[in-house]
Amino acid sequence: MNKKIFVLSISLMLSSFIQSEDVYLLTNAPKVVTNEIIKSLQTGLFSSKDIKMLSSEESALCIEEEKCIDAIRKKNSKGKVIKFDIYKGDINSEIFITLVNLESSIIELNDYINCNDCSTIELIQAIKTHDIKNSYFAYTLFNEKFNYSEIFDNSELITLSLISSPPSNIFMMGEVIGISPLDISAKKNTKVNLDFIDINHKKLNKSVRFDKNRVLEYNLVPIVGSVLIKSTPSKADIFVNGKKQGRTPKELKNIKLTETINIELALKDHITEELSFRPKTDSKETINVDLEKGQGFIKINHDGSSEKILVYVDGNLKGTLSNYRNDTLVLEAGKNNIRLIQGDVKRDEDFVIKIDAFETWKVSFVESVEVSISF
Repeated sequence: MNKKIFVLSISLMLSSFIQSEDVYLLTNAPKVVTNEIIKSLQTGLFSSKDIKMLSSEESALCIEEEKCIDAIRKKNSKGKVIKFDIYKGDINSEIFITLVNLESSIIELNDYINCNDCSTIELIQAIKTHDIKNSYFAYTLFNEKFNYSEIFDNSELITLSLISSPPSNIFMMGEVIGISPLDISAKKNTKVNLDFIDINHKKLNKSVRFDKNRVLEYNLVPIVGSVLIKSTPSKADIFVNGKKQGRTPKELKNIKLTETINIELALKDHITEELSFRPKTDSKETINVDLEKGQGFIKINHDGSSEKILVYVDGNLKGTLSNYRNDTLVLEAGKNNIRLIQGDVKRDEDFVIKIDAFETWKVSFVESVEVSISF
């Protein structure tokens, strides 16, 4: 699976926003990208500042509770937070840059970089050449609510109740206004554009009019991934959550990012392999599985000498029978031809071995001779 790496090297034009407060970095970028973000911040107008971050334990807890801003505010209620959010949609790769004043609970800056159908290199170049600025239409991926400019009067308000499945962040004019279910009010006939964003679902944009008090319900479309299942040998039966889905190689499609599927690969005379899969992105992933042959056992009951009996399996010499504990051959499951030779006497037999089966082969190396006695 290919992973996008965003290397951030940006000249930050934030002199009107950054005073002497501590600056904390919040980002959903991988560690290697986070290190590049810090370097970029410290080479710009943040060069005189120590860029701070939450510890790994604090981050894990606040992400789970969706209260990372509050976690930083407890550390320094007069600091500022610079957020870098990376969001990958169906086509676009998007970067959201936000500056938050913790003391006033005001979003001081929103900025947004959109790269339409970009390769990784093209997206990196777009970030490098971008000057951060305040763009009021920009999106910000917050779960916490902040103050924003009031755009409606308080008289004759119409209320819309917004419900989404699953619950999602709701954005208006590029700023988060809460998490659904949520009531919003405005003067009659006002029109606004709303965005519903959940990390595991496609972004939903709706234009709504405040014509009457009503409930609006929306279903977000899940982001789905796929996985190509291959096996060696091929043509193994694929079972997904207990139901047969064809044979390898086969692509399993439309798997939700929130869904974990159980996969079994079954092939005759091979050990069944079990695995689980949960997609990380909407890109196709590939899983290769080497199937292991099963084994069975044949006990040789004979009247010869184990040190003198040569053992051949499918024409290949395996040594003498004395090499095997208790004169018991361990064989791969499936059809096997066994030949035993002691002196001039040969014994051949074909066996179909089942996995973990135990069979017995009685072999005599003493040739019978007909004797006539006359009186």
